Amino acid sequence: MKADVAGKPVQAIEVAGCDTIPRLFHRRVAEWGARTAFREKRLGIWRATSWHEYGDRAKWVGLGLVSLGLRRGEVVSILAETKPEWLYADMGVIGVGGVSNGIYPTDSSRQVEYILNDSGSRFLLVENEEQLDKYLDVRERCPQLRKVIVFDLEGLAAYRDPQVLAFDELLALGRNYETDHPELWDELVNASAPEKLVLLVYTSGTTGPPKGAMLCHRNVLFLPPKMIENFIESGVGRASVGDEAERQMTRSQVDRAVAEVKEKAVSLEQIPALAERGRPWNQAHQRLLENRS
Repeated sequence: MKADVAGKPVQAIEVAGCDTIPRLFHRRVAEWGARTAFREKRLGIWRATSWHEYGDRAKWVGLGLVSLGLRRGEVVSILAETKPEWLYADMGVIGVGGVSNGIYPTDSSRQVEYILNDSGSRFLLVENEEQLDKYLDVRERCPQLRKVIVFDLEGLAAYRDPQVLAFDELLALGRNYETDHPELWDELVNASAPEKLVLLVYTSGTTGPPKGAMLCHRNVLFLPPKMIENFIESGVGRASVGDEAERQMTRSQVDRAVAEVKEKAVSLEQIPALAERGRPWNQAHQRLLENRS
């Protein structure tokens, strides 16, 4: 068992036998390859992406960045709305030992400049022309940034800039780099360590300059089991979670779980008993009780 800076033993935190995010991702891709990882609606139709496809694209993003000079521990920022490319970038960066940092897509050019410099970002992935323009406005004041990768090239077909690269070009770089270094992705994934920095999460900056919270693999992996534990402890969803946590629920199980949550959430008679046991209950429930009386 490892010890912390004060010499106290540190308990290992694992999810499905994995103590880092890249190892867990690698395992899920191997185990669930053909299963759907997520869906995206395009032209009114929900399109599925399998775990195998998710894993390949994340790998090519990571190796593409390595081919461009990314080193372990360096920061890569992502300036985009939630979309599949965000996921590929996030897991790709983490997989090769980089540090992933999301930037609010509503941030101004000045805010983007501050976060890029404060985080020491070496690469920036942006969603589209609008987000690229924010960087270009402050480019001269971000000298440490090497490359900018753009997800959506709409409006940028004729744009040429040696620092700017299309996302598809990054994927192609990654595929070629994998051909030349077929074992590298696995090596980098296996080199990850629980105590190493993996994510930066910046505050909104409403009361001062944004501050970057530094999260290691242990911090992130601590959350899912604890959330499930708290969910079960609360008495909500006891029948639907339990031993089901490690396997995908069927539609009927989801329906039953939702029905149970709804039933327990509006069972006002239970609230005083829960409060007496020290469980939190919110003002909305209090108002409902007052209206009921």
